[in-house]
Amino acid sequence: MHFFIEAVKEVDHSIECIGSSSAIDALRLLKNQNDHQPDYIFLDLNMPRMNGKECLSEIKKTKSLFQIPVFVFTTSNREDATELQRLGAAQYFVKPGSFKELLRIVKEVLANE
Repeated sequence: MHFFIEAVKEVDHSIECIGSSSAIDALRLLKNQNDHQPDYIFLDLNMPRMNGKECLSEIKKTKSLFQIPVFVFTTSNREDATELQRLGAAQYFVKPGSFKELLRIVKEVLANE
């Protein structure tokens, strides 16, 4: 999570990036921010206590969150793509092996949205 926040800050230091240590904590945070919702949500498919698919499903069932684009990081290449798309993910990425690759992905998302 810390590398991701560092990558976002390097791409654009004016972006406020808030991280969470679990999907349950992330959902609690998202559902309690009615006055200011995020422009994007990034999920790791492999999170503790609740996986990324479950979290994505909950996000897309929540009226105040369902229109926010969700980007998912996964270790699998294509295995989860169909299900992630069905659940409402805007896009998924194979977890990058380097900080440089993570920067490229963050730049790509921010440039295209």
